[in-house]
Amino acid sequence: MKCFGMSRKFICCVAMPLALMFAACSNDKSVAGGSAEETGIVALENITVAGRALTLYVSAQVEEGSEGKLQSVIAGTTFAEGAQVKIYGVDTTTFEKSENPFVQTKSDVDGRFEVKDVTAESPYAYVEVSGDIAFNTYDPYKGWYYGNNERDTLSQTWTTYSTVIDLRKTKDVKVNILTTLASDRVFNLAKSGLAFAEAKDSAEKDVLHAFGIRDSLDAFDKVDYSQKTSPIFPVFIMASYMFNGYPAAVDRAAKDIAAEGVWKSLSYERYFDGKMMELNYHLLRDAGFLVQLGLDSSDTRIAELAEKYFFNVVGKIYYRKGDCTDASQGEELKYGDFHFLVCDSGYWTLREREIPKTLGTMTDDRDGKVYKTFSIEVEGETYTWLAENLNYAVDNSWCYEDDPANCEKYGRLYSTWAAFNVPRDTQYIAKVRAQDSVWQFEGEDADEYSEAYQAARARLIEVLDSVDGQGVCPNGWHVPAISDWENLFNAVREIGYVYDDVESFQLLKSRTWTDGVDGMDVVGFNMLPSGFADRAEYPDWFLEENEKEEPEYRVKTGDHDLGESACYVVLGKGGKFTFNSKVISIESDQPRACFGVVSGERLGPDHNIGMDIGAPVRCVKN
Repeated sequence: MKCFGMSRKFICCVAMPLALMFAACSNDKSVAGGSAEETGIVALENITVAGRALTLYVSAQVEEGSEGKLQSVIAGTTFAEGAQVKIYGVDTTTFEKSENPFVQTKSDVDGRFEVKDVTAESPYAYVEVSGDIAFNTYDPYKGWYYGNNERDTLSQTWTTYSTVIDLRKTKDVKVNILTTLASDRVFNLAKSGLAFAEAKDSAEKDVLHAFGIRDSLDAFDKVDYSQKTSPIFPVFIMASYMFNGYPAAVDRAAKDIAAEGVWKSLSYERYFDGKMMELNYHLLRDAGFLVQLGLDSSDTRIAELAEKYFFNVVGKIYYRKGDCTDASQGEELKYGDFHFLVCDSGYWTLREREIPKTLGTMTDDRDGKVYKTFSIEVEGETYTWLAENLNYAVDNSWCYEDDPANCEKYGRLYSTWAAFNVPRDTQYIAKVRAQDSVWQFEGEDADEYSEAYQAARARLIEVLDSVDGQGVCPNGWHVPAISDWENLFNAVREIGYVYDDVESFQLLKSRTWTDGVDGMDVVGFNMLPSGFADRAEYPDWFLEENEKEEPEYRVKTGDHDLGESACYVVLGKGGKFTFNSKVISIESDQPRACFGVVSGERLGPDHNIGMDIGAPVRCVKN
């Protein structure tokens, strides 16, 4: 990409909530002059200033939805009407900026602008860009939503950021939240007698130290999307995310740093309280958010560093603990229900409360497959689970879309018949379909069909009640009973307060859940979104009627929901089972239920699925 009508290449930089990139290009005339210690200053003539201002403001909040409270994110991605661009001269002796800008223009909504034939009386300039950010809404469960009407329905925030530059040396000028925090400090250090370049370098180190970062990182003008691997890039993400786009909070911090090079107080502390809610959603590592940043959806390294820097600020500023030093090494601070901060190697680092567990392996003698395991203790008893879904081939079980690679990663998907080693009852299936058909068309023989179905159902429940529980599991292991699930959930709840049984699944989900919110996986259960294998044969009338009456539902046949859901086989005696005093009855043609989690929809232990639908199986040691 080239500057407007120019051959000089410039780089675009994206920031939260505002990152701005300018290419300041001169006519390459020989120019004398400089800072207070230089003499013979000559004006810079025929300068072209071109660039682009991009916005990315992100703030998370809880919204009331039709199914309760849902996490949502407000994201600003463009200017509502373009940004105001102003460039002021800076006196080389006093380092005071001029009252009026010598350049003033306006960008388009995408932030692009250009000004030609500019004359600057000083080589130093103060660049200021202000814009009214237009917002869109993002739901981590359901993906990004854009639309022209979004700008009209959501509020807007006016934001101003700045930088101080030497036009003789800087050809790619970038303005972002970090340069803004350093600008006034640069002025004060230059006024104290430091050379301009030294003042700028020292001011940036002061900003980093204000965040508790004492590592040697790149200059703030390295914040650039062509250099995402730069170690300054995660700091840039963190700072923009932390201030939530509130100009007053940024200005207060900048004034603190300008005065003494330290951040003396945290303005708007209440906004840090909201970050605790966002923690469980790992917003900075969300796939949709990463893509919005221009990163690959699987590249979490930069975002993880941004989280590291953010929680270091929480410890240093929010908890007023100061820098993590050798003297405070190992000190812990409680943070929310499930986490704490610990001083470790110079940083206040976020850690999750751990449940005592023993990791191991077991070998299935039937086929030689080796599985990971975890063991936990509940009320003096030790329970050992597979830490992976079972992958043992039997009839009426399948790999997702018959791909062996899916079996290796997610395990096999077992029908009820396969899970409990029960012959497929074709008569029961036929009676179910017959009864459904009669009810659908209000047949005259409805009572007769219903009686036949009830008889088949009673016979099937009797068969299921007689199984020994081992089912498809290896010798010495069994399909988890309700008591096994209760013991597991009671164990994970020990790390902190959990509102309900459904929320416990968040503690079991994998840390790399594919679609939606990552889990915490506190015991090594590693719940993966393995989906379903639906190999049932549905009558045409059933599919047609469901599509007509509930088009948003659409009966799914074949394999579906890989990457979105997980649901584990569970069996109740006598057609019922209890879970924390909650009785769940078998309904219709579903004499088994499963525990499950689905992205965008939280499913508890009353999520029933049909006998022919394949779901993963975990095994528990006897």
